[in-house]
Amino acid sequence: MHWSKMHTISSYYLKLLSVACLTELWLGLENTFVQSQKVEMPLGSGTRLTLTPNERTVKKFSGDTYVISCINGASDTQWFAPNGAKINDTKISRVRQQLRRGGGGIDLFLQRVTLEESGHYTCRSKATNVTFNFVVIKPITFDTSLAHQTALEQTSFMIKCTATGQSSTPKLYWKVDGKSPQGPKFKVVKDGLVVTNVTKSDAKRSYVCHAMDIDSPMPDVKSLNIMLHVARKPMEIADKSTTSEKWSVIGDWANFTCKIDSDPIPSFEWFGPSSQRLVFNDEISIINDILNGSFYSSTLQVRLSRESQFGNYVCRGGNDIGAVERTFTLRKSVKPSTPFLELERVAPQHARIRVMKYKPLPGEDSILVSNKSVHELPLLDYQVETKLAQDSVFYSAKHEPYEQGFILLQLLPGTTYHVRAALKNALGSGHFSPPIQITTTETSSSTTSPPIPDEPQRRSFYT
Repeated sequence: MHWSKMHTISSYYLKLLSVACLTELWLGLENTFVQSQKVEMPLGSGTRLTLTPNERTVKKFSGDTYVISCINGASDTQWFAPNGAKINDTKISRVRQQLRRGGGGIDLFLQRVTLEESGHYTCRSKATNVTFNFVVIKPITFDTSLAHQTALEQTSFMIKCTATGQSSTPKLYWKVDGKSPQGPKFKVVKDGLVVTNVTKSDAKRSYVCHAMDIDSPMPDVKSLNIMLHVARKPMEIADKSTTSEKWSVIGDWANFTCKIDSDPIPSFEWFGPSSQRLVFNDEISIINDILNGSFYSSTLQVRLSRESQFGNYVCRGGNDIGAVERTFTLRKSVKPSTPFLELERVAPQHARIRVMKYKPLPGEDSILVSNKSVHELPLLDYQVETKLAQDSVFYSAKHEPYEQGFILLQLLPGTTYHVRAALKNALGSGHFSPPIQITTTETSSSTTSPPIPDEPQRRSFYT
């Protein structure tokens, strides 16, 4: 073939080959561009997965919560449970996954975990995955039913303590009042702490059972406070307010209170003058109360409407160990009689007032004379009131007693007062006296009030 013709053919094929190569190259670039537009990787590049926190073995106690993030996954990133199941994103689930705030990963939430949540959790994206081992450990738990225990007084008693943990039996040790228990009062045994010759005072001690699980993957220490109750026969609590003799009058309420020290909680019963058991009604009220710790009280209130209600009242308080009784005697009395006042001496800022009462006139026997069964209670104090002469309202006055009456204090010089007083005994106050008028002096001189005529003869309470 002629050389020039062959050259023309070769050039032609070279051009065709160049066009084909360029076309293939263009199509390849276009395909790559299209693919880059279709692939969505909002969470990362997908080239490498990392965990945050970057821990391949995580240990937690049951009941704890743990959150871990899987970073740089693609759009198909998914967490898988130890059994290979996908973890969903249901918010109410204790184990769930959720897109990480701000993107770039997906979070795994393990909430209030149980022993069943132990195992290997895997984060997977395309052909890449990363795994961590989640170990749930059983913490030390006590038998809380042993937090309150009851011993019988004057016996030996073993305070029990039971604990479980990751290992079968944690090591136990004791503290009594913050110190290691010592003999012969205390003895540590395998199943608890023995207290010898239990007394009431042992109930006031602090008992703490400590448990240590050193064989657990996460060493654990816990403690349980134990309250020891000492069961015993009730004992009466006596104080200044406890009196066996009471006085009252028909129309009033009589109050009786008995107090006992008891463990366990006591029950109370009240019995009246005819030995009948008293129950709540219109005339009877019974109020039981806890005073403090093992101290209890019961109060009986009786509205007196007849003579037969005077006599002996019995309070009985008891528990399973025994009982105690207290007897009260209710006697009939009278409230204080109405006094009369007499000015003895006056000064610029105080006045001495003598307290008087009627001397019965012939044929006027007092109730105290005619009824010897009625007991007159001793005088305890005065209820004294004053007012300025021009005022209409009486006010309580500062005073102090003396042998035959009382002394008014903190008066104003040259001022006229009206004064009245009532007597007070254990039943309360009687009626106020008729008021008397006094006028304080301008100077330090003193005076005595003149006798008031045309009134029944009086005598001093102290004569």
